[in-house]
Amino acid sequence: MNDINTPEKAADSFMNSVGTAGQLGADSVRQVLDRSQTVANVVASLGVETASFVSRRVEQDSETLGSMVKCRSMPEMLELQVQWWRRAMDDYANQYANQVDRLVAFQASLMRYGAEASSGTEGKLPVAAASGAPQTRLQAA
Repeated sequence: MNDINTPEKAADSFMNSVGTAGQLGADSVRQVLDRSQTVANVVASLGVETASFVSRRVEQDSETLGSMVKCRSMPEMLELQVQWWRRAMDDYANQYANQVDRLVAFQASLMRYGAEASSGTEGKLPVAAASGAPQTRLQAA
């Protein structure tokens, strides 16, 4: 049976439903903003790490070029180039692995968060993957 039989009760019922919906809407918006902020932090930290990596590589490349100018023989220059090549390839491989690991960890945290949200056991989105601290495969193991 419907207990809403007066205009006052109808108004109260309407305001209660709007208030509840409004609160749910605010909570949803807050969750979306929290997730968006976390995603922005991950993108920003990856950008900062990439810029730092490029800066280090440019510095190392400049040092190598400065050393090449001082070489007195072709074998000496070739040896320097081989060392530079090996170090550069190791640096790029490590940087790539680091960023892939961070992105995979972040994706996994998003998936866990989504599973929690759909099961009703929703918690805060983990931000460990969003931190600016680089991780390598060896550190994560």
